[in-house]
Amino acid sequence: KTPRRALPMAKERILDWKEDSPAIWADFRIYAGIDLDQEKLHWWEFMALFRSLPPDALIQKRMEIRSIDLSKIKSPETREDYRIRKLAVALDWQEDYDDF
Repeated sequence: KTPRRALPMAKERILDWKEDSPAIWADFRIYAGIDLDQEKLHWWEFMALFRSLPPDALIQKRMEIRSIDLSKIKSPETREDYRIRKLAVALDWQEDYDDF
């Protein structure tokens, strides 16, 4: 049996189910017409819908920004612009959702 090769690990986390839950909930309401607070979905159903969210969905955009490798951007101005965007959606920062 050939040993399985591990997938390369991302340099940064691009998704946190708990922290990103408001964006995911909103995207399901908008794109699938599903209120995740009311519906009961099997995990595979949820994941199929999650993976089918369009590129312009909020969670997709957040994940895309988080995955940008700043070291590959040559222009200092563009790199700084993306650095600021990454900070805006960084997962290290915790927001208190009870304040809404």
